[in-house]
Amino acid sequence: MSKNIMANSMLNAAAGMLLLVTGFVCSIVAARLLGPEANGVIAFSLWFATTGALVAELGTGVLLMRMLPKLKVEGYDEKRRRGFAALCSPRRSFPRWCWPRSTA
Repeated sequence: MSKNIMANSMLNAAAGMLLLVTGFVCSIVAARLLGPEANGVIAFSLWFATTGALVAELGTGVLLMRMLPKLKVEGYDEKRRRGFAALCSPRRSFPRWCWPRSTA
């Protein structure tokens, strides 16, 4: 089992490095082909989209990682936990729906 985990970790690290190197090379090629003004527009657009995605998420990923194991320990079945995760999806715009109702 530990050999599998080590191999998967190495593969994951290699994939991450390949992604970083590919992104770096592509940004250099794009900068050379587009010129400074167009490269600046693309960099700003990418920053704007990334920032917008982070704000739109509203921290639901962290909330789910924290709450789903807690709900399992409290005895909620899988169907109710999946319902909770669906309510906390970033498509929802009302954050108070992300908190489970008290069973007491």
